[in-house]
Amino acid sequence: MQIKELEIINIGKIENETIVFNQPLVLFYGQIQNGKTTVLNCIRWLFGATIPKDIIRHGEKEAAITLTFEQDGATGVITRAFYIDKKGAMKPRPIEFIKNGMTVPKPAAALAAIANPFLLNQRFFVDKSGPEKQRFLCDLFGFADMGAENKEIAQIKRDAATLRVEIKAMGEVEPVEVERPDIEALKEEKGRVKEKNKELETDHKTQLEDYDGREKDRSDCKQLITEARAKIKIEEEHIAQAEAYLKRRPSLKAVKDVILNDLSEIEERISNAKADELRYEQYLKDVEAQKKKAAKEEELAALKEMKAAAEKKKVEKLAGANDAVGNKVPGLQFSEDGNLIFEGTALDMLAGSQVMQLSTALSGLYPSDLGVELIDGGESLGTSIFDFVKEAETKEKTILATIVGDRPATVPEKIGVFVVEDGRIK
Repeated sequence: MQIKELEIINIGKIENETIVFNQPLVLFYGQIQNGKTTVLNCIRWLFGATIPKDIIRHGEKEAAITLTFEQDGATGVITRAFYIDKKGAMKPRPIEFIKNGMTVPKPAAALAAIANPFLLNQRFFVDKSGPEKQRFLCDLFGFADMGAENKEIAQIKRDAATLRVEIKAMGEVEPVEVERPDIEALKEEKGRVKEKNKELETDHKTQLEDYDGREKDRSDCKQLITEARAKIKIEEEHIAQAEAYLKRRPSLKAVKDVILNDLSEIEERISNAKADELRYEQYLKDVEAQKKKAAKEEELAALKEMKAAAEKKKVEKLAGANDAVGNKVPGLQFSEDGNLIFEGTALDMLAGSQVMQLSTALSGLYPSDLGVELIDGGESLGTSIFDFVKEAETKEKTILATIVGDRPATVPEKIGVFVVEDGRIK
């Protein structure tokens, strides 16, 4: 498609102007807010860009944009008209798209299919944030954003740092082996000794009671002898018997306490065993800590391998991506951290001229069915107008650019020049 003529009626500051395109590069000179960008926007609005509510020239009720083009030897016409309704609101009329002498059905969809986002909105790329530019370019070139790889590597680094802190906090763990004491067996032994002492105490008590009984018997007998001489002989026998018994056990009276087994030795052994058990429990804790430390060290080693693998994968991915991207847009490449850079500069740090230069290069990647490129602020691109001419001829398209300033004294060949002043095009 080659654009041939643009008619603008009551759009913005422009009242009624017709522009004929007969050169590969057409420049619109003038000061700011005089209508230069309106010319470019008219083409954008024809192909589906958002229509502003104040598109109609102040004081007018109707407005229209008509673009005439040639394609495959046939002429085509695209028209968009607008009007002010009874409520004072701007309303668009249906799009008219005639191609090869026939009305094109669903004209809005047909026009959108041959346009690209840079044509519809010159600030399409400019107004995006750094991350948005990154995502758009990755989608455009068919590469997944490096964000996933960066997140994976960053997480591995955080996990490794945490493990190093935990391992350092564990210090040197060297368990000293300790045999566990059998405290329960010692307690059982102590219980048996206590039972034996209890038996001894019971037996001693029984003997004391028996001794006291014998003592009472002897006293009673002496009393009976005094009171009843008649029974002296009998009682003397009792006395004899009692004395005989007492003679056999002469020391029992003197022994008032039972002699019990000494528990001090077994209690000391139990105390020592408890201390040994504490040392044994500490030994078990040290062994467990040593196992945990070894496990964390193994995990850290695994993380190092994962990090190396992830970085290798990322490097390989970046290498392939840079080959593909660099061939399409010179100066555009992925940095080591996976972020796209242009001419060595991060996307969110690009100068205005760099953004415009990159936008132009990216716009050129879209299908060229429309055969037109729109550049607003061409003076900031830092590109020779002869380069624009060469590009237009090579790609068989028409480049329209606005430039803030006065018309040059001389105009090279193959360049069309217009001056826009307060909506009038000369």
